[in-house]
Amino acid sequence: MITVLGLPTSSSHRAALAIRAIVQVALGDVDFLHFSTLEQLKEQWSLRRSNNVILYTDDPDEKTSQLLASKARQIIFLAEDPIFVALCMQQKFNRQFRASLMLTSSIFASFHDIVVGESNVLILPPEKRFTPNLLIAGVLSFLDIALPDERTEEIVDAIADLDPGGERVEAALDSDTSYAMTAEERIMAQSLIPYRSIFTNGATVRFNWPRQLFLGTDQVGAPTGTSLPEVIELVGPARILSYGPYFHLPRGVWLLRTFLEVEDNYSGNELTIEIMIGQEILVHRPALLPIQGSYSFEVPFTVTEPRYPVEHRLQLRQGAIEGVLILKKVEITRVN
Repeated sequence: MITVLGLPTSSSHRAALAIRAIVQVALGDVDFLHFSTLEQLKEQWSLRRSNNVILYTDDPDEKTSQLLASKARQIIFLAEDPIFVALCMQQKFNRQFRASLMLTSSIFASFHDIVVGESNVLILPPEKRFTPNLLIAGVLSFLDIALPDERTEEIVDAIADLDPGGERVEAALDSDTSYAMTAEERIMAQSLIPYRSIFTNGATVRFNWPRQLFLGTDQVGAPTGTSLPEVIELVGPARILSYGPYFHLPRGVWLLRTFLEVEDNYSGNELTIEIMIGQEILVHRPALLPIQGSYSFEVPFTVTEPRYPVEHRLQLRQGAIEGVLILKKVEITRVN
């Protein structure tokens, strides 16, 4: 049984079909099970006809991720740049960029826990997938299969029929092309860069969340659904000042550090810092604000399920008659 992890792009899907062709020529009949949920996997598993099985998923749910993390042994990861994936979903599936970012981080956080630390894993970046000989040699070597030249040529022909190296719908989004991201897209996309560490089977250890990832509120603390302004006016009642970014992190213990700048807080005030994962509040901590100057605070928290989004929320504990607050950035560092 081989587990193939792909991203929700047409290039990943073509590569998965190419791997099916390789296994089919090399070993005979193979069942190709494409699923996202455990229920789909169970249903397809009950209908399989061959002893050779390829499990393929590009967006596993919570239970499926947990199963693969504990049971998958031969894993092929079809690596794509996370920024490319987010932009691809935004363009192809008409998603807002925040939604694309959240889904991309969710998939990479789940795959991180399945791939990282496993010794029996083959990571195939795009440059190896779109060259048939490299793809075939890599997969056969990983599966410890030796074939004569004529059988290898048969695989080349089978892959050519699938056209895994043909026209890429996503090519216009490649970082080497003229596709120009907006300033907001560029800033938000940078938060996905740390996930590139899994291309070399390395654990992701640090994330940087810039201010533009977070969302703001109005004068009474109601969500606006828009990016947090650079300067937050404290004048007004006690209320929520910022929330978000609903980003997904791999399992582990993390240390979150928030960097703020405060001006004209002469009457004094304090914040409540909350960290939520899904609907669970993991951190609820007060923090005094200085009258003026730069300020930061640290809070640890633990992620046990990467499919639940992380929310960082700042609340003003008392009404204010003056002062402004600037959220500079948030850093998250792996503790364990």
